[in-house]
Parts: sequence; structure tokens; C-alpha cells
Amino acid sequence: MVAMGQTAQAVTLEERQVALLPPGRIEEAHGMLAYAYAKAGRAESARALLETIKARSGGRLPATGAIAAALEELGDHEPAVALLAEAIARHDSWLVQFPRGARYDKLRKDPRVAAMLAKLERK
Repeated sequence: MVAMGQTAQAVTLEERQVALLPPGRIEEAHGMLAYAYAKAGRAESARALLETIKARSGGRLPATGAIAAALEELGDHEPAVALLAEAIARHDSWLVQFPRGARYDKLRKDPRVAAMLAKLERK
């Protein structure tokens, strides 16, 4: 829904998804919710969620494509690129399966990211 510009609906759906998850466990849905918040212009909510994710993950954001996309949407380009590279190295399953996802379009404008994602697509 985020890719179709329906950010308010995407936020609602992602919030519901996260609410159904076991407490204390970080999942892909948390990163997607942070990304949806950022796309919806709710930077404060996105940053607060990223801080919660970081705290629950031992003081470091998990290397996932969704979190990298959220960081990029918030304007944190270099941390987003570094986290995306780490997610690729760790074989983030969502990223590996869907490297052409619209959530990576802003990141893909960086030639380093374009090369990383193109390499994934060839595998």
C-alpha cells in the first residue's frame, strides 16, 4: 500500500500487524511500520519506533532492508546505505526475495546501492 501512495492505510495495517506479534521480538513488520510512518510524513513516530527497535536489539538497529528504507526516507542516507549493505551480507530474506521493491527506489539512486541491488537480482 505504501508503494501505491496509500500511506495512511499502510500505517494502519502495519500497526495491526505489529500489535499481533509477540512482545519483545523484532520482526520485519517493525521495520515496515517505521518505513510507513516515514512515508506518511510521521518522522517523529518513525524515529521513536526505530529507537525502540534499537533498544530491543541490544543498542543497534538490526540490518534489514525495511529499516534501511525507513532511514533513507528520514534523510539518513549514509546510515541507510551501510545498513542495507549489512542486510545484503546477512542475506536478509525479504531483501533477497524482493530487491526491486519500491521501498528501495530512493536508495537505488545511489550508484553504490544500485550496484548492490543489481548484484542481488543476478543471483
